Amino acid sequence: MARFAAETVVAQVPGATLEEHEALMDARLQNALVAQDAAEALAKTGAAIQADAEAAANALREARFADADTVLAAAEESTVDGPTRARIRSVRAQAALVRGDALAAAGHYVAGAGYLEAEGPETEETMLFRSRGVGHLIRHADLFGGDGGWIGDAMELCNANIRRRDSDTWNKGARQMDAGSAQLSAGRLKAAPEALDLLMGAEYSFRIASRHFDQGGFASDWAAAQNARGLAQAHFCFRYEEATGKPPPEGSWTGAEDCYRAAMDVRVNESPVQWAKTRINLGYLQLHRGQTEGGEAGAKRLRQAVEDCRGAQEVLRADVETEVWVDAQQILAEALLELAGMVPPEEAMSHLLRAMAELTTAKDVLADAEDLPFEKAGIDRLLARLERQTARLGGA
Repeated sequence: MARFAAETVVAQVPGATLEEHEALMDARLQNALVAQDAAEALAKTGAAIQADAEAAANALREARFADADTVLAAAEESTVDGPTRARIRSVRAQAALVRGDALAAAGHYVAGAGYLEAEGPETEETMLFRSRGVGHLIRHADLFGGDGGWIGDAMELCNANIRRRDSDTWNKGARQMDAGSAQLSAGRLKAAPEALDLLMGAEYSFRIASRHFDQGGFASDWAAAQNARGLAQAHFCFRYEEATGKPPPEGSWTGAEDCYRAAMDVRVNESPVQWAKTRINLGYLQLHRGQTEGGEAGAKRLRQAVEDCRGAQEVLRADVETEVWVDAQQILAEALLELAGMVPPEEAMSHLLRAMAELTTAKDVLADAEDLPFEKAGIDRLLARLERQTARLGGA
């Protein structure tokens, strides 16, 4: 299984560092263990499928995924119980995700939900089955990437939940958040033209979610929806020029910024860490906008990115919220490196020296962190860029 996990990760994420590959491989192994546990639990549900479920668990343990799927399919055919069939499809979906086939996994979740729907009136169990399936697809895509081909099935699951008429106000908002999160995740992966449609759809879903949360008086959930709206509009801007060859619309930039600031207004008193995360998102937006605009206007945006990240760090403890703190530090350092490329050599060297100090501090903070390989790789990439820029400036 370990060898399979390593080979699959290298094939899916070829540009990752050794530490990143190890972390992804560990995530793949953990997912495989979850699938094995689910198959073993399935074996205890009844004698009719026990032998097939046990055979599937053994096949998963040995990374024989085709064999596991074959025996699970046989188990599915041997029972007429809808909930049991749905559980079998869930195990098949988890196994498909382990082997990196998100599209097959999405199909299994849709089929499993269909078995539950056929049992009669809509139940809470059916809604949760769909929601959990969408969550698994999003987490897999956010970690391992892919082409987002699963989004059609994911939206079928989301829309079925949204159509429920007996949902309370909070659940109505939560189901829209599922739909928005799925579209945002796939929009980051899809080719540019389709990505824009998905990201606009994500913003719309988050906007509807925020209305439900506002109506129900769920302030923290409303703030989460506003932050998500900002993310959707920000990524729309990031992909827009790639898709159209034109600069992003001003309204999309300002819309994202307004959503972030609205979320911060609520989070400032409720959750300092969530407030800091939103301000980091705002800094990342300013970084990208500064890169896009260039000139003095772009330099102003980059300075604002530095200020936003530094402001976020003021409410964070580097030794406690290390991952969030380092995220801010990376954006801050990248903004300084971008500034160094926009100004005269004397001023550029000042920005490079400051970037070096910030990155060195980040390395020191990460020295004691064992579980942050992606952050360590990000800092190393920025240090390599710093060396290249410094060498060019020295040569000049």
